[in-house]
Amino acid sequence: NCYTPLPPSKKYEINRTNEEYSTSGADSSSSTVSSDARSYRALRQAHFTVSCFSNATGSSLVELGHTKVVCAVNGPHAAASGGMGRGPLEFHSEGKLNCQVSLPPTITQGIMNAGSSTNANQIDEAELSLNLKDAIYASVLDLEKFSKLQDDGGILVAAIIAASLALADAGVECCDLVSACSVCVVPSPANNGDKLVCLVDPTEDEIELGQGYVTVALMPNRKEVTYWDQAGRLQSGITAEAIGICREGCHTMYKLMRQCLKTHSESLQ
Repeated sequence: NCYTPLPPSKKYEINRTNEEYSTSGADSSSSTVSSDARSYRALRQAHFTVSCFSNATGSSLVELGHTKVVCAVNGPHAAASGGMGRGPLEFHSEGKLNCQVSLPPTITQGIMNAGSSTNANQIDEAELSLNLKDAIYASVLDLEKFSKLQDDGGILVAAIIAASLALADAGVECCDLVSACSVCVVPSPANNGDKLVCLVDPTEDEIELGQGYVTVALMPNRKEVTYWDQAGRLQSGITAEAIGICREGCHTMYKLMRQCLKTHSESLQ
């Protein structure tokens, strides 16, 4: 059980220091900066694990700070037959990708739409599944299932990384790993909110205070962006800065992903 209940927060706050940070010192299992005093450019502590489930073709566990996601790959396998299970199997010249995201009810109680009967859990699952498929589709076609254990910001980033690692663990041929990173644009605490700053790999508190949020997923070796999304209205200059920081974060995550797979491969020899 890797679920760790978060302490209740009385108010949203930003706990960052305005210091330059180099990601070159990150090791294979985590970034080297504590979440208690991160700089604007520092990633949260990260931990990646593969082959978590014996009953899945491939699996992974991704932890980004207090955000935790597990992924299981089931397949590839023959396509289901048409007509309520009757008749021959359908023929597809290409594989078909199915993504299913599951959210435990323990972490969705706070995101129900006030005064509405709409289930925010179902909305988040559908949206995450669609965005996840968009990000992973360019690298490989297969069948995946995800479960979000805990969310403290950056859940889509963690899901994309988990999907790519699980596919690689399953032995599915991929043209490259897909890494991801997000940036939140917030008023600078040091300038009384007069200036906007970019916070890489933000927590849920920081996202709630943000004026914009940018997510990028890419295949670094192929230099191909597979997913890009922006929430909030931002000036072109700050948007370009946020995208550039996301790309740097993606390359750092990519190194950690490769090292995770390398370490696992060596442990099997």
